[in-house]
Amino acid sequence: MQFFMISNGKILVVDDDRDLCDLIHEILSDEGYDVSKTYDGEDALKKLKEFDFDLLIIDHKLKGMTGISVIKQLMNMKTPPKILMISAYGTAETKEQASKNGVFEFIDKPFEINKLTESVRLAMCN
Repeated sequence: MQFFMISNGKILVVDDDRDLCDLIHEILSDEGYDVSKTYDGEDALKKLKEFDFDLLIIDHKLKGMTGISVIKQLMNMKTPPKILMISAYGTAETKEQASKNGVFEFIDKPFEINKLTESVRLAMCN
């Protein structure tokens, strides 16, 4: 007997902290999501133009560009993905800027894995 896992949606994880990015990728893959990952904003933009993602999980501070810079370039897409932003530098100004640019939720690092998976479920349902 074969069992097939049904994908709950397609997610792109972007974080220059490779260990955290890999961990998020693994956890969400185990939850049944189709997850891709990258460690920089330029590559994220290429992937976002090439593939349709339901959700983008992106760090605010990336090498070479900010997560907000990546998000601003998504506004021209026909159907941009929902966005969760994660950061250890979540000032009130950063959170306000994220909200104004369509971020569904801003999650402060460090975070509980259960918090992340619940936020992903909520974003995918809305």
